[in-house]
Amino acid sequence: MRTVAAAADDAGRVEAWNAVQRDEPVAREISAFSAAVEKRFGEESVRAMLRTQRPWAKPNEGDASAPNEHRAAAAEVVQTVVAIQAGEGAAESRSQAEHLAHRASQGARAKP
Repeated sequence: MRTVAAAADDAGRVEAWNAVQRDEPVAREISAFSAAVEKRFGEESVRAMLRTQRPWAKPNEGDASAPNEHRAAAAEVVQTVVAIQAGEGAAESRSQAEHLAHRASQGARAKP
């Protein structure tokens, strides 16, 4: 996931994400991790984790409500969730772009 997070652009994220997804045991582990985080913290908390990583947000140093000894782990969970979302999002964007390009090449057009 560090490779996905460190990618400089969407193309790099897609390449890294696809490499991770080709390794079935790793892909299953990522899926299980995502499900466990959402089950443990809830959908709204996961969205809040993602919001903390926006460019204008304050740097995430872990959940302030967590005891000091758990903040580093909380920050690592956030970074992992953000990397997963970035990989999934980049792959989905590329898939949609390829679909649209394919439709355009087949002569499909929007109705006026």
